[in-house]
Amino acid sequence: MRVHALLTTALTLGACLIQASPVLAQGSTVSDAECQSLRQKLNEHARGESVRVLEIISPVAGGVSVRRTVVRAQPNDQELWEETTTIVRPVSYWRTDVEVARSRETRSTSGTLVGSPSVSTPSKFSLER
Repeated sequence: MRVHALLTTALTLGACLIQASPVLAQGSTVSDAECQSLRQKLNEHARGESVRVLEIISPVAGGVSVRRTVVRAQPNDQELWEETTTIVRPVSYWRTDVEVARSRETRSTSGTLVGSPSVSTPSKFSLER
C-alpha cells in the first residue's frame, strides 16, 4: 500500500513539474559531457527571458525529492541561480507530507559564488485526500 502511494505521489508530482522542460533523473555522478549538455538546455522563462533549467528527481528516506534549478543571466557576467527543493513523503494512503525549500545565489559565469546565498526556511505542510 505504501509503495503504491509513493509511486502515485511521485508520478503526480513529476507530471505537474514537467510542463515544458525535460526531467533529468540521474545518479550521483555526472560526466563532463553530460554536464555540458545540461548547461546548453535553454528554456523560456515566464517573463520571456532565456533561462537554463535543471530538474532532478531522486529517492530520499521514505519518499521522493524533486530539485529544480533555474539559472538566469544577469548583467556584469553574472548569473542568478534559483533552486527549489521539494520533498514528498507519503505517510498513509490518505496523507502525504511535503517540504519545500528555496535558495538564491549569484554566481559569475565561471561558476564562482558572488556574495552570500539567500536560503529560505523550509515550508512544511500535509496533503490529504
